[in-house]
Amino acid sequence: MMKPTLSILALLALGALVFNTIPRAQAAAPLVKANHRAYDPHFALAEVAFNEARVKRDPGGSIGWRQLASAYLAAGRESDSQVFAKKAEAAAMKSLELRREQNSSASVILSEALMEQHRFPDALKACNESLATEPGNDFAERTLTDIYFELGKYEEARKLIGKHADWNEDPGGLALIARQFELTGRSDEALVTLRKATEIAESHYDYSATTVSWFHIKYGDLLARNGQLAQAEAEYSAGLTLNSGSWKALAGMARLKALQKDPAAVVAFGSKLNAIAPMTDVVGLMEDASRSLGDKAGASRYANQVISMNQAAIDAGTSAVAEGDLRRTHTHDRMFSLYLADHNKMLPLAQHAATHDLAIRKDIYSYDTYAWATYRLAMSPSFIASTTNSHELFLEAKQSIDKALAFGTHNALIYYHAAKIEQGLGQMNSCKDHIAMANKINPSVVNYLEQH
Repeated sequence: MMKPTLSILALLALGALVFNTIPRAQAAAPLVKANHRAYDPHFALAEVAFNEARVKRDPGGSIGWRQLASAYLAAGRESDSQVFAKKAEAAAMKSLELRREQNSSASVILSEALMEQHRFPDALKACNESLATEPGNDFAERTLTDIYFELGKYEEARKLIGKHADWNEDPGGLALIARQFELTGRSDEALVTLRKATEIAESHYDYSATTVSWFHIKYGDLLARNGQLAQAEAEYSAGLTLNSGSWKALAGMARLKALQKDPAAVVAFGSKLNAIAPMTDVVGLMEDASRSLGDKAGASRYANQVISMNQAAIDAGTSAVAEGDLRRTHTHDRMFSLYLADHNKMLPLAQHAATHDLAIRKDIYSYDTYAWATYRLAMSPSFIASTTNSHELFLEAKQSIDKALAFGTHNALIYYHAAKIEQGLGQMNSCKDHIAMANKINPSVVNYLEQH
């Protein structure tokens, strides 16, 4: 249901931060919260204006274009803006056009801009180009690890993490390690590691409040996925205290309130999110919340908003995806597919959107989304009436969900989807095992899905 995680590395770099290695001898020392540069809602756009003026004065300077790309990227992340992401891409390419030697960081920024657009294969290419000009660049290798996770290249990510013992000593590296732990079902270790990352970030005086907020939110997301809802809420609150304009924290709160069966709060946090960066899945939760509150007009309004947000995907329909179309990705395809499947709407389109997402990246969440959309299509009366091959579609869903389960990731949503697919196939023993696992990981997810 969540939008895929964005790179932690660009966020740190764009704030002009340098990772300060924590000496091993001091690792166990008590950490004290530092005073952080307060969140300023005008800062990112001011940086954009400053750097735009700079390249206007000196259009031949590669550094100026690189810094402008960085400023665009930072501004875009504040509102999940594809417009700024594309501007960051163009500025980074201009910097590289002017100079490639000793300009590997421009390739990394380009890679980050492409990731924002969910153009992950292109991001991989750009990051590898950076490493070709500057082998072993730490910033590039961290970004590359993030890209590997997004593409489902988990063995490559594991190897990169394994060669960097120093990543155990700073927040950005620890966040990558926590992601590896979570992927492989080591949730307790992931939680401990991400908590440590957050605590170290809090202790760094040169980290901005926006950066520290990011770690609280990521820790909150992990807690929420593991059913620790009260603790997750505390982390989201800490994130919002540090950065009141964080759409990530608002989205996390809205999702959390849905699990806590607080529909009024879902609408309240979702409305704040809508003003900054509307998310398909959260608007869908607002639709459900409004309906449970008896607000039919509100439910209809949010249902229409989901459609308008994803009109490009709807207009494209279910025709075959041309290779060029993969470069014009819809960043909400995964969320839109799950929304349609969960709400039993436009199920052929739900499966097609999942197919599009899977064509771009083959991570476990793409396989889960495709499996669920395929299962829901196979279950639909209209599909059953039009074909004799519904069983084959069930088997296709099962093959996909098995890939989502392959690494033992503790994710209640995936296990719940697996249970339902197996139930449809009459595989009741594995169905019972998987629904029990989903309840063990996060019973609130199972309860919510069963009631909706």
